[in-house]
Amino acid sequence: MCVPVPYECRDTLNIYPFVFSPTKSCSFSNAKINVADTPPTPRHSHAKITVLFTALLPSRRQGFFHFKEGVLPYKNSNEIRAYLRDRNLNPEEEDLLVFLKRNRCGDKTLGMLYDYVKLVRLLTVFNPGKLKEHLDRNSRFIADWSQATQTTGRIICSNPPLQNMPRAMREYFIPEDGKALVTVDYSSIDLRALARLSGDPELITALGPGKDIHRKTASAVFAKDPSEITDEERQIGKHVNYMISYGGTARGLSDTLSSETGRQVPIPEAEKMIYRFFDAYPLVYYYQHGLMCGKPPITLGGRKFDNLKTSQKLNYPVQGSVAEGFQKTLETVVTTAPDSYLLVMAIHDSITLEVPVSEREKAEVFLKSTAETVMGAFLAPVPVFAELKNTI
Repeated sequence: MCVPVPYECRDTLNIYPFVFSPTKSCSFSNAKINVADTPPTPRHSHAKITVLFTALLPSRRQGFFHFKEGVLPYKNSNEIRAYLRDRNLNPEEEDLLVFLKRNRCGDKTLGMLYDYVKLVRLLTVFNPGKLKEHLDRNSRFIADWSQATQTTGRIICSNPPLQNMPRAMREYFIPEDGKALVTVDYSSIDLRALARLSGDPELITALGPGKDIHRKTASAVFAKDPSEITDEERQIGKHVNYMISYGGTARGLSDTLSSETGRQVPIPEAEKMIYRFFDAYPLVYYYQHGLMCGKPPITLGGRKFDNLKTSQKLNYPVQGSVAEGFQKTLETVVTTAPDSYLLVMAIHDSITLEVPVSEREKAEVFLKSTAETVMGAFLAPVPVFAELKNTI
């Protein structure tokens, strides 16, 4: 039996904590700090935690932040809003980060401002003072895990929200000496749940072994042969896939593509992409149309949602179904794994175990097989695949 034992549908999950190591190098943008260049400290010392956060921010010299893209004068939120007003931009009715993300396309300064504001907000949560509150004396990182707080039943982490941590922080979460981290991530799991709920045969086939669902969708969106799809077009197809499964709108897709591609994508163009998605997978259209016209949003496990907003009607059955399958998978993992395997993380569609180095290969086979078998049975006949990695 996997340690710790308890996994059940309750508010707080008992998940064994990570080891946090502040003695590694970290890079973000053009900033890099190698802790090894500083005087050595014990592995579990908390003294160097601040280094992580210094490394996350772009370098600051003479009152300016230096990004790869250029130099940005230091500004707080009020100064940023004043700067935008001076440029005849009005962010007053909108969250500053959302506004900058939507308008940064083709504007280097707004792009740097977006990066800066995003980092500052992350560091209000992931800052040295708060981080130390979650470290025990052995440098094990303690967080809160919850399922019951989410309407869909999706597992999240809070205090702090590890699912939102900056990518550069991930290397700081390490196993104990003699142990290894084994992580499994489901591939396109929301799309697979949507395929099961809608019963669309084209989507089910496109999610099969050796298939590239994002290239397939891009092929439909751009009316091109899959072999002719470029990497950028495939990425657009990926955004279309996720926007549909999340219950997004043409406006949302327009904003996302404009931000990601660096060119302004008009709403009518985004609408055309969505229409072509539905042409390729018509039963998805009929399924979502039924939900919009009053059909009860029900998960594969039989849970029904009431009083939902438009996007929630489309997304909650998908997200809730994934949560149900994930719960079954996690329950199987913790009740069938050897005692030497520790469950250290379970967020959304990812599970991480800490295992003895000598058993890593065996643990990889166990975790991948369990993840695919349990979720695969739940979403059948839609094929399910899980990917392995050795980090969180």
